[in-house]
Amino acid sequence: MKKSNLIKILTGLIFSLLLCGCCNQKKDVVDFKLFGDKILKAFNAHDATALTKFYSDDAILFDVKGDEMVRGKAAIEKYYAEYFRAFPDVKMEYAQIIASGDQVCFEIVMRATFTGPLAGPEGDIKPTGLKSVTKAAFLAKLTPEGLIKEDRTYYDELNWMKQLGLIKQNEKK
Repeated sequence: MKKSNLIKILTGLIFSLLLCGCCNQKKDVVDFKLFGDKILKAFNAHDATALTKFYSDDAILFDVKGDEMVRGKAAIEKYYAEYFRAFPDVKMEYAQIIASGDQVCFEIVMRATFTGPLAGPEGDIKPTGLKSVTKAAFLAKLTPEGLIKEDRTYYDELNWMKQLGLIKQNEKK
């Protein structure tokens, strides 16, 4: 067999394998950009009910420490409603979206003013009127239907609390 024929056969075989491999790959069930845009629209409209529609019935929100914070649609809707009450001007934007399989990560920036009472473990926290700019990473694990079953949002909680005047910053003299 001539060397040129062998190269043609090998090239054709490699091309066929690549083509078959690409055709057999599992396609993402969710259009993550569209998914993110819909969440962003509901969040920026301060619509807790609409946000809850993106979650499965047994979804869990985790706090920044990784502990379970709330579970189930009713608790998630209440959580968002209380947040929007405390920060009625909050706006969120995405810096980037990274997705793979059933997981998605949104790098986000939120801007808000603390003008309403914030529900705390020992009762409402009085508003300070201060503004915050918070960078965060929102990680979600999705069900096969494309609903959020785990919501983990990580941010610098100490810096956020300092911006809102909930923790006094050390003053240098």
